[in-house]
Amino acid sequence: MVEQELHDRPSRVIWALAHGTVLSGPESSYEELAAQALQRFLRAGERPIISGIDWDGIKEKALDLLNAENHRIQALASPLQHSEVAEVKEETIVNLASVRDVRRARPHRGGDSG
Repeated sequence: MVEQELHDRPSRVIWALAHGTVLSGPESSYEELAAQALQRFLRAGERPIISGIDWDGIKEKALDLLNAENHRIQALASPLQHSEVAEVKEETIVNLASVRDVRRARPHRGGDSG
């Protein structure tokens, strides 16, 4: 995405991977550095120090794309899948509570643990 925003062309790194080759070293370093800077900005709010770029605009587009993808994936899941996931979560919580209760009920036995 960064390559497309900065240079109005597809990512050369992604293009190479899609065509069974690898772009690395000097050919990919600037694109990779820019992509890592955007990731840090998205995840940690650490603004890139690279000037002359509308980082806020790129961040907004990236978040819009991620939100759209999340909504698309959620729309693909059927109500049955949602209920199955809820059941699995509930069962996991019950199982974890049981393990905790068993650990509380067992007396601690001394001895060498390692």
